[in-house]
Amino acid sequence: MRSSLWRTSATAVVPATLKELVVGYGLWHMQAGVQLPVTLHLVDAGEQARGVITTVLSHPHAHAQCRKWLDLHMPDVDTAFSITTADAARMVADGRDLNAAASGPPGPGA
Repeated sequence: MRSSLWRTSATAVVPATLKELVVGYGLWHMQAGVQLPVTLHLVDAGEQARGVITTVLSHPHAHAQCRKWLDLHMPDVDTAFSITTADAARMVADGRDLNAAASGPPGPGA
């Protein structure tokens, strides 16, 4: 199940749509653009200081959206990909790697 989710989210819909918009085979005609703000949170399993975090886990699209912030504020952290942002948060919450954090959208009530 995980591999099909990964394949769907990382290699199918978004990249194919972007390719069609850039290359275009006459099937799509862009009429307008909309810019939407994206809010992502950096979460850890406890009260970690930013300097203690060595790895940030997230979905590849979320990493792309926060790459500049991470480069500016946490240039020495490694990044690792997960199937979803929720998966990344779950892995961090499990506490197996106390020096890991996850990036993802704010949760309910945030």
